[in-house]
Amino acid sequence: MPVRITLRMIRTSCSIFPTLLVAFASAATPKSEMRFGHYEREIAGLAEPEGVAIAADGTIVVAESGRDRVSIFAADGSPIRSWGSRGSGPGQLLEPRGVAIAPDGEIFVVDSGNDRVQVFSMAGEHRHDWGNRGRGPGQFADPVGIAVDASRVVVVDRGNRRVQVFDRAGKFVASIASDDDDADGMRRPEGVALGTQGRIVVTDSDADRVHVFDASGKPIARFGASGPYPGMLGAPLGLACRDGRVYVADSQNHRVQVFDESGSVVYQWGVHTIQPHEGAGHLHYPNALALDESGRVAVVVESFENRCQIFSAVPKDSIPPLDEAALFGGEPLTHFGATLSLGGDLLAIPEPESHALQLFDFSRSDPILITTIGNRGRKFGEFVRPSAVLLDPLHSLLYAIDAGNRRLQQFRLDRREPGELKFRPSMSCLVRSLDLRAVQKSASLEWTPDPCAIARDSAGNVWLVDERNSILIAVSSKLEFVRAIGDASSLPHPTDVAWSRAGDLAFVVDATRRCVQAFDSNGKPSFAFGGDLVEPFGIVAGRDGFVYVTDAGADRVLKFDERGQLVTMWGREGMGAGEFFKPKGIDQDEKGRIVVIDSGNHRGQVFGADGKFIDAFGSRLYVKAAKKSREKKE
Repeated sequence: MPVRITLRMIRTSCSIFPTLLVAFASAATPKSEMRFGHYEREIAGLAEPEGVAIAADGTIVVAESGRDRVSIFAADGSPIRSWGSRGSGPGQLLEPRGVAIAPDGEIFVVDSGNDRVQVFSMAGEHRHDWGNRGRGPGQFADPVGIAVDASRVVVVDRGNRRVQVFDRAGKFVASIASDDDDADGMRRPEGVALGTQGRIVVTDSDADRVHVFDASGKPIARFGASGPYPGMLGAPLGLACRDGRVYVADSQNHRVQVFDESGSVVYQWGVHTIQPHEGAGHLHYPNALALDESGRVAVVVESFENRCQIFSAVPKDSIPPLDEAALFGGEPLTHFGATLSLGGDLLAIPEPESHALQLFDFSRSDPILITTIGNRGRKFGEFVRPSAVLLDPLHSLLYAIDAGNRRLQQFRLDRREPGELKFRPSMSCLVRSLDLRAVQKSASLEWTPDPCAIARDSAGNVWLVDERNSILIAVSSKLEFVRAIGDASSLPHPTDVAWSRAGDLAFVVDATRRCVQAFDSNGKPSFAFGGDLVEPFGIVAGRDGFVYVTDAGADRVLKFDERGQLVTMWGREGMGAGEFFKPKGIDQDEKGRIVVIDSGNHRGQVFGADGKFIDAFGSRLYVKAAKKSREKKE
């Protein structure tokens, strides 16, 4: 009989291992032990790879979310074939994320955009599938990770904050879930792997920890804590298990950490990139990994860099010691979030790795940091995964989506008379906070809202882009629910919103349909435009009467009029002036300047409304090429 195991019911039986170990291996470890750390080669030119698995013969299988396909490579990284196309029919895929290979060679793919699991042969022949969007047994909301053995299929159902277990035919067996108020439960499960004795091991990115369950779903260990040191984690994502060890893609620490199943750290490998887009063993936001059957080959996925790196295991004595200066020293890097907001002479950007907001003086083209707001935590004024910000200069307010804590926070900004710019730690004061679970009840929503963007209309309402419920939610300046518009049929995957100058149209980026959908003030779809977009993300309806859209998949910005007619576009892949790598957030200031978060290049770029490059800001190594390009033109 299917069962649902709730962590709150059996929390007392769970051993907690928040162990911080400063040694990478114990003295008892034999010198002949093999360890990963030797870089072999790279599989480059992928498009948003999200999952990887290695077959018994060494074949490497990669889920390419950006191309809606599965790609097959030989053990040496050379391409063999790809299959899949964008869509929702049998065998078609929409943003596939997880992939696993069963002992008999069948390939299981998490078809995340379609909220289902599909099963294929190695040649790409569609066998069967199951699942649809929902909260019931066998239904999914944003499934991501998957693991398979001879009899079970285990799927991370991230949007429902649970792990579901099925038999090989897709019949529901059990669910491992957390009560909504269980602090020890899974907050944002991401990756899953099967360990010894059938154990189920799950990463929890919002809690920076790993959960270990026995084969029946009973918790037996929990380890990890937030931080950069050995045994600590920063947004752990994918993982793999082999011979009693747990290999974790420690994303924001840019490394792979290896633990035993009780949580004791064994060793780590990988060093943060220093030079932009550096590879050859340097890691940059690793998000998935897989080991071959021998335990001698590992493939690490870096979706941020559109690549996989292949490592081999060698005797541990042959691996040079880690350079601590490379781990924790060198030039501080600015890891801007994907969104931004301009207001008056201020620029606000979330900084996800420090779980804080950065506020800049933007009276010139080169922003100057004047304060940071918040840090990692669950108290009011703190954040877990801040995802978007909105400045309201008229009322000296700043709104921030605190995604990991499922709330919207509002701050008042103390702007003093102009004078010498100084860093001011006490510039902000928390005014109020809105629990998004209350919005779920007010709007009768199936899921707690998971906003990814925020905007303000001419009436002063604040609009949240809720990608989980496929709607836009309006709240007042006092954070009281006003209304919601849209649904899954009219807005399957919104990523950003902007209101027209007249306030009569809401322009919403629809990532699934790869276009911009315009809604009238009553919430009814009016027209769509931008049908040739590859991966649209950010949008701003400018003060100049034009609409600007970032296209992360084509590394460009497009300018439309308010009826959707293309006016101009600029950008291409690169690091020079006006070049991009995965541009995301965009806004326009009162002077007409366009600011783009050039996400993949860890920087912002400033343009005129005509697309002419003005300046770049961020870490020195990432802005150097752009500034040099400008100097040559001048």
